[in-house]
Amino acid sequence: MEQQQATDLSNQPIPDVYFTMEDLAQHKGENDLPIWIGCNGLIFQVSEEKREMYAPGAGYSVFAGTDATRALAKSSLNAEDLQPYGSLEGLTEKELKTLKQWEDFYKKRYVIVGKIKL
Repeated sequence: MEQQQATDLSNQPIPDVYFTMEDLAQHKGENDLPIWIGCNGLIFQVSEEKREMYAPGAGYSVFAGTDATRALAKSSLNAEDLQPYGSLEGLTEKELKTLKQWEDFYKKRYVIVGKIKL
């Protein structure tokens, strides 16, 4: 059986649309809205193909509807590592590199819906 190759979205345009943290919080998977996560200033729609990974109670649900920048940089699933939202202050060089890897992963795999307005 041949495995289907995911579409590479790396070169997708970044919409010049801004969403507040309150807007982002409405996209946690607790309603019919798509699930969004924030990473390094961008918002990605992750529910199209991986809803089961980000839905309430799932492994990555801590990232759903929030700015996951710091937690992704720290490779952490702990909610306390999400704060302060969007801040790169205090992250090590290794953590910043990890964050860049996550951002590149999300850009390649998921549609960018906009930017985070902090």
